Amino acid sequence: MLERLDAFGMSSTVGISLFATDKYCLIPGDTKPKVRELLTEVLQVPCIDLDVSFKRLIGVMMVGNSRGLLLPNHVSPQDEERILKAVERIPGLKVVTLEQTKLNALGNLIAVNDTGAVVSSKLSPESIDVVESVLGVKTMQAKINNSALVGTKIVVNSKGCVVSPLATNEEAESFKNCFRVEQVDFTTVCLGMESIRVGMVANSFGAIVGNSTSGPEMARISDVLQV
Repeated sequence: MLERLDAFGMSSTVGISLFATDKYCLIPGDTKPKVRELLTEVLQVPCIDLDVSFKRLIGVMMVGNSRGLLLPNHVSPQDEERILKAVERIPGLKVVTLEQTKLNALGNLIAVNDTGAVVSSKLSPESIDVVESVLGVKTMQAKINNSALVGTKIVVNSKGCVVSPLATNEEAESFKNCFRVEQVDFTTVCLGMESIRVGMVANSFGAIVGNSTSGPEMARISDVLQV
């Protein structure tokens, strides 16, 4: 299932405030009931409220998959405690603060599913070791159009991977191999936004895109991610 969403005061950048895997979806604590219902219906996983200081930036600051969740190194003890308590309902989920880097916007730096991760060229070998250990995946370092913010330009689930049109064919094919998905293709969201993760969130069951996303953009996303 694929649906448009206008919420959180950001009709074109819903991906900033949301984060989803095949087992859970993290949402701001003040999410309206109708929005929660839509997210639950489309993504088909439990929606977990996070009342943290960066609740409008959940999709930017954190990254993870069905096995683990990585928190930025600036997370406060209070926020860390709230996150740990909130995700207690997810059996076996590892939650680790990535202390090996001062870079905080982990969602902008890492794209991951349950089989692989594309990580920013800015991450150190020590950081990458933690990513692989906590998330249980093999990684590859990359840039896209000379940008290290690879997490903003890739959206992946267990079936497919959509990539910013700024990526090359060779880069896209390497991402497909890393994630071990069936297909990869290029797309934009929200009428031409190439930082596609900013404008959408997805798992293997569904996807949510910004309200201004066009019909052709939605068709491409639906076809590649098979949602």
